[in-house]
Amino acid sequence: MKTILDSIWTWTGLFSYRFDELISTRRGQIAALILVGGAIIVGVSPVVVFSNHTTFFGSLYETAVDILDPKIEMPRSDKGDTMTFLWVMLGWGDKSMGFIRELCLANESEGGGVVVILSHRPKDELDMEIRTMVLLRGTKVICCTGNPLFAADLLKVSVHRARSITIMSTHPETSMSDDALVRVLLTLKSLVSHIVADVGQLDNKQFMRMIGGDILEALVSRHIVGRLVVLCSRSPHLGRVYNALLGFGGHEFYLNEWPECVGVPFGDLYTHFDSAIPIGLRTKSGHVLVKPRHSRLVERGDAIIVLAEDNDSYTALLHPVQIPWSDYHRSFQKQPLPPPPRRILLCGWRRDLHTILHLLQHLSQPGTVVDLVNPTDIDERLDTFRADGLDLDSLTNLNVAHIVGNSASKRQLTNVHVASYDCIMVVTDKDHEGEPMGSDSHILKSVMLLRSLELKQSRRVFHQVPCVAEVLDTRTQKTIAHNPLIDGTAEWIKSNDLVCYVSRMLAMISENRFVNAIFDDVLGDHGSTFDVLPASRYAESGEKINFWQLAQRASVQYDEIVCGYVYMTKAGHDVAPVVLNPRDKVTPRYWDNFCVVVLRDSAQRTTFTEKEALRWKIHVV
Repeated sequence: MKTILDSIWTWTGLFSYRFDELISTRRGQIAALILVGGAIIVGVSPVVVFSNHTTFFGSLYETAVDILDPKIEMPRSDKGDTMTFLWVMLGWGDKSMGFIRELCLANESEGGGVVVILSHRPKDELDMEIRTMVLLRGTKVICCTGNPLFAADLLKVSVHRARSITIMSTHPETSMSDDALVRVLLTLKSLVSHIVADVGQLDNKQFMRMIGGDILEALVSRHIVGRLVVLCSRSPHLGRVYNALLGFGGHEFYLNEWPECVGVPFGDLYTHFDSAIPIGLRTKSGHVLVKPRHSRLVERGDAIIVLAEDNDSYTALLHPVQIPWSDYHRSFQKQPLPPPPRRILLCGWRRDLHTILHLLQHLSQPGTVVDLVNPTDIDERLDTFRADGLDLDSLTNLNVAHIVGNSASKRQLTNVHVASYDCIMVVTDKDHEGEPMGSDSHILKSVMLLRSLELKQSRRVFHQVPCVAEVLDTRTQKTIAHNPLIDGTAEWIKSNDLVCYVSRMLAMISENRFVNAIFDDVLGDHGSTFDVLPASRYAESGEKINFWQLAQRASVQYDEIVCGYVYMTKAGHDVAPVVLNPRDKVTPRYWDNFCVVVLRDSAQRTTFTEKEALRWKIHVV
């Protein structure tokens, strides 16, 4: 009998010890709460429990999910720590879905990654939307509801362990969005992972860098969109080039050190890579040089920036490619760049119109005329420009004229001589931004009216003035694509594509922060720029040469880097996608129906005179 009592006492003590051990954990406390609460309610009012059983248990379930869900879903390494290769996105905006889509595409080759989202939106709603609209490709997306301004919510998504943190613009008013961004940066500035911020106003970029320090990479989305509109209006098919260049779906920027290339001049570096195109260097000190001078030697510690399909798809050659030399330099005449537009007609009133005028100031020659056509009163325009920090008198290269009128009204455009302009831009008016279909109808009517006036006013042979028009709604885009008559009247820029470009840029900078320096140079005012130029600039009509020879001529004759080409039909429209870094660089072909994608110096880039170059060489010696 005593043995039985001792056994019972032993098992009771063991049970008490196990129960105490379990109840001391969070999981045990939640289980005990559910069991005790359920027992109390079942014992007190069974009728109420069984008729409204979802009320109590649903609340308990939601409480348990809120506490345990971030802990359970967060992946862990073998040591039990949260993995460091995760991306955190703070806030939710119009670029968030494209950003997630690009990160999923980037991590596909690695078997998937982890993206954690902290926003004010409900978790269930966001989960459903992402799984409906995004192909995850093995990436795990974790949504958490919270406020990025609260440190407790930031710790909940493990910002201190993230590989990179991206702060999205969440408010339509750029000033309010930037104010919230500053408060988040002040909370995150003690972290070691780099931060990517979607800044609303260009004037706040330097201020953000002062707060964020070296860990911050700022991207001014409105400035990028405005510049893409201007660049696409000057170079045909450039929008399609950026569509192929940005993101992780095609060729991207990669960098690596190649000891076998040390001592090679940058101008000869393209012959050392048959599966990539070198476009710049990152020095040992971390400075990024996009398209450095031709004679700049690759030094030890320099990383070579290339345009390639993947980070493991290329390697440096031990011996340079031997390019067949031809006698083209004896008969081939060097051709200048196409002149920039001297007369520009700008219809509409975008919120970032001051940014477009700033960009035109840097890209245009002195005396360029810009006529603004929109129904806004002149005094209101000037007040808006002053509020945005723009003084029209400071635009020394532009002569800005104001025309008050509706661009879709023939009666109000009778005094506008459309055929006299070199370039036409039709942009979305701020009064129609909330009505995409109404805005697109206004844009379509304006473009067709301008073409009608141009045809009527042309006394000589009709020459269609290059026109760029912006549309918002995807249904309008499909209508234009299925109507060749409308499609041929302008180069249609889709606002959704512009927003998608910014999303891709944010994802690329989040993956590799050095890419931001490339974008600052390529999309800046005084660096290099991508351009689409006719192949007749590099090859004579009927001449058959390969891609290597074309790249050699561009490098020797013009100091340009050939990155790809676009095939054109006889009518001048695209029939094939943009080809960047072509795989077949050896097979000769005729280039009569091609345009070439090049990276060249912008008109504002500082260059050495012959005397300065000689002085530089003496200084180096």
